[in-house]
Order: sequence, then C-alpha cells, then structure tokens
Amino acid sequence: MREIKFPRSGKVLTAEEAGYTDMVNRVRDSEFEKHLHEGLYPAAQDKQKALASMFHGAGERGGSASLPVFSC
Repeated sequence: MREIKFPRSGKVLTAEEAGYTDMVNRVRDSEFEKHLHEGLYPAAQDKQKALASMFHGAGERGGSASLPVFSC
C-alpha cells in the first residue's frame, strides 16, 4: 500500500500498488503531453510564419514564389 498526502488539505489517501502506479502514469503522461504541446506548437507556428514570409516576400521583390529549377 502507498500513501499519498495532499499538500493543501493534509489528508492522506491510501492506494494499492497497482492503483498508485496507474495514477502516477496518468499524471506523467498528461504532463508529457502538456510539455510536448507547449514546445511543438510554437515551433510549428514559427515555421509556418517563416514559410509564409518567404513566399509572400518573393512576390514583393519581383521574384518567383516557386523553387528554382536546375537543368543539366
């Protein structure tokens, strides 16, 4: 049996080992997802903005928004 003490209320919850492991895994998984989303979402937005400015900026300079074609 494991005991979990709540910091605010001071109450103690007793849980079986399997139940405790399940609770720990749920908390860990949700924290991982949260940190993953906080890191990846801004990076994807930055990439999107960079691509948009690259293609929109090419038209303003009189260039082409397509990739260059190389021939042999």
